[in-house]
Amino acid sequence: FSLAKLQINDGKVGYTDQMTSSARAVYDHIDLKLTDFAPGKEFGLELAVHFPGEGKQTLAFDGNVGPLVQGQNTGLPPIKGKVTLDQVTLSAVNRFSAGALPPQTDTLASGKADIESSGNTLACKGNLKLENTIVHGSKIEYPIEADYDLSEDRQQEKIQVRTAVVK
Repeated sequence: FSLAKLQINDGKVGYTDQMTSSARAVYDHIDLKLTDFAPGKEFGLELAVHFPGEGKQTLAFDGNVGPLVQGQNTGLPPIKGKVTLDQVTLSAVNRFSAGALPPQTDTLASGKADIESSGNTLACKGNLKLENTIVHGSKIEYPIEADYDLSEDRQQEKIQVRTAVVK
């Protein structure tokens, strides 16, 4: 089937992992815009997730995906676009993946990255700024900034850091 445009504002998605019999997880405050979707064709995707808490708390993707090939599951679908973190705290993300953070650990993350995937390879080039960082209850009194260019080969489970500057 094909679709010229689908737009959802402030949507909600529920997920139940029946393999682990875990409780249903509900993710809300999701904006989605899908354009020019058709089998075997590249399509536009804008996705923004608004996490609870103070500030903007937004994780967004804007780019193109596909084509998706039915019956073919050989790694990541082709993706090319931009990912933006805008004042996202780890504590807000941890509400959706409880227990993933050590106790008394938090930070405020902002940054932008260009991402591109093909098959089992994902490339990511961008910047990240961490502020108000607390690790196991100890506060880091200065921001941490990084400019990076890296890639991941998911099949070989290898990450290659081409360049990285941490300040």
